Amino acid sequence: EKKDGQLIATAINHAVNEGVQVISISLGIKDTEEGALQQAIQLALDNGIVLVFSAGNEGIPIRQGGQRYQLDDSTYSTVGNITVDERVIIVGAIQPEGTEWNYSSFGSGVDIWASGALRVMDEGNEVVFGGTSAAAPQIASLAGLLRMLAPELTGEQIVDAIQQNVSLFEGHPVVNFDGAITKVLSLHEADSGAGIGHSRRPP
Repeated sequence: EKKDGQLIATAINHAVNEGVQVISISLGIKDTEEGALQQAIQLALDNGIVLVFSAGNEGIPIRQGGQRYQLDDSTYSTVGNITVDERVIIVGAIQPEGTEWNYSSFGSGVDIWASGALRVMDEGNEVVFGGTSAAAPQIASLAGLLRMLAPELTGEQIVDAIQQNVSLFEGHPVVNFDGAITKVLSLHEADSGAGIGHSRRPP
């Protein structure tokens, strides 16, 4: 089910007001007036929030366009008809062997890839949770962990640590948890050694 862009904008604005640090969005957006949603995304980014969007399960290309990302077909996918700032992480889904999940959206607009098959427990039974909605939360969880390890870093530094420390597999930039964690810890230690680090945080 696709959600109205205004409803999602309201949710993002609420999250900003509550002081959240990472937002993961994995749902379809109706073809709608983009202004409110675009403004909400910008507000979140300006407040240092890490935004993670799933690429969508329509199996269509996402290309770079406008400021950053724009869908070739504006009526489908998570990002709808909006143009997404480059600080937003767009996540595609891969299969265990490293190939694209057969229904994951793809293309130059996808920043990073993660497993599209997670084994989870549902009422005591192990089931497979699949698709880009399974991939995006892994990136959001990593961002949350990095925030915890180095709370003095900006949202952009967290995004860079995730996107610039990947493993190339079958041509895809696949998330590298160890690489991102190592990078952030090195930045944190450098800041701490310079006498800043946690001192940047407000009381």
